Amino acid sequence: MPSFFEGLRRITQGQPVFDPNEGQANGVDITQNQPAPQPVSTEPWMQTPGQPALAVSTNQPAPAPVPAQPQSPINKADNRTFPMVYIKHTRSQVSGNTMQVYCRISNASPMDIDVHVIKLLGIETSLRFPLHPGAEKEFLVYNGPRMQSTQYHDARLHYKTRDGDYFEAYHDIRFMLNSFDKTYVIDEINLHPPIRDIFE
Repeated sequence: MPSFFEGLRRITQGQPVFDPNEGQANGVDITQNQPAPQPVSTEPWMQTPGQPALAVSTNQPAPAPVPAQPQSPINKADNRTFPMVYIKHTRSQVSGNTMQVYCRISNASPMDIDVHVIKLLGIETSLRFPLHPGAEKEFLVYNGPRMQSTQYHDARLHYKTRDGDYFEAYHDIRFMLNSFDKTYVIDEINLHPPIRDIFE
């Protein structure tokens, strides 16, 4: 900043009293003594009394959407929606007085199934085997003496879904008589709808 007499001299010569470049020419930063701007606080307890409150952004990232669980196609009030697993084919082998019965079990449902047990001829046989949609597998379901009568008329196949729902497929048994010794062997096992919901 020029002195009083330097200012008068500049006025008489028609020069400006203050030269904006004068401080920079002398290597002096004219902004060095200016106070630095203070950040404005958004915290209510740090604001100056009487100062209007500033809006504080509360925008938070939206939570990720939770994927919807696939709805089960099974309606417990409608047995037409129950998964159908059944005995598709039966064959019997006779050796002396012993009979072996093999059943091919088919999963005709659109879901994975665990074949549980089969009950026939007074015997319960544990199968414990998974079947994918459309898959089939043959099991030995009976290995014992040939029947002396036809007192057992049905076979019951139990299976469950991966959700733990149990179902039963009821089947009719048809026998074939061996006229030589009057014993019976299984000829066919056929599904008898509807599928039943069990273990509710």
